[in-house]
Amino acid sequence: MDCCLCSSVANSYRPPRNTLCKNCYEGAKSIIDLCRKLEQQWRDDEDVERGRQAAPYGLQYAFNQIKQLDQMEENVSEKLEFLGSLIEAFQTGMHTDVELVTNDGLSIHAHRIVMATKSSVFRAIFESDALKEPHTGVVHIPELSHYELRYLLEFMYCAEIPADAMAEHGHALLMAADKYDIPVLSKETTIYC
Repeated sequence: MDCCLCSSVANSYRPPRNTLCKNCYEGAKSIIDLCRKLEQQWRDDEDVERGRQAAPYGLQYAFNQIKQLDQMEENVSEKLEFLGSLIEAFQTGMHTDVELVTNDGLSIHAHRIVMATKSSVFRAIFESDALKEPHTGVVHIPELSHYELRYLLEFMYCAEIPADAMAEHGHALLMAADKYDIPVLSKETTIYC
């Protein structure tokens, strides 16, 4: 059957507007079902505002929902790009203001503002009287090796740790996540431990 959407002869011959092939019909039906499911989830999350009328379901509604999802994806991409600049500042050591020393004697320079905003324990460390003034000393992190601390800090900057590092250092990172009150890292590491 000729389809008004995907037919190769659609350029020269237009079948009636309501003629769809099975593939186009199933695709449109799947999009509408997905949009209905998403709408129901959003309504459940919002506890259904009083007096709100149900949106009509159709291809225009599906198109609007897909456009909204596309906008959400674009916003997330912009935020990830911004976070990429933070990890770059960490990796290059740009404007770091604290030195963290690990159990093997190696040090890593970081930004205490990032650590203080991501972890309540680090915030408590950096809000102590000794560190309210410009900090010239070091903070010792004896329970972590150099690589484990580096991966912990990278996670605090960009919320990502390479899978191979997670497999190798997952247990130590899970312990650090519990100690330094980083629940997102705890969830991430439990997958690998």
